[in-house]
Amino acid sequence: MVAPIEDLERAGDVGRDRNPENRRAYVITLTAAGRRAQAKVQKAIDADAEHFFGRLSERERQQLHRLSRRLNEAAG
Repeated sequence: MVAPIEDLERAGDVGRDRNPENRRAYVITLTAAGRRAQAKVQKAIDADAEHFFGRLSERERQQLHRLSRRLNEAAG
């Protein structure tokens, strides 16, 4: 887990500070650049989801959601 955090820190997307309550741990926070990157990625995810699920009616989306939740619960 350290390498991906270091990559994000080098890119300026996260900040890493020692946890004042536990000096062995770090507190990871998104920077302004990280929040912008997150918003950009979320926008792309939302557009893809709309493209994929846009053909379904609201009722069909709800039914799919319920069935997916049941399958996920059954899987454990």
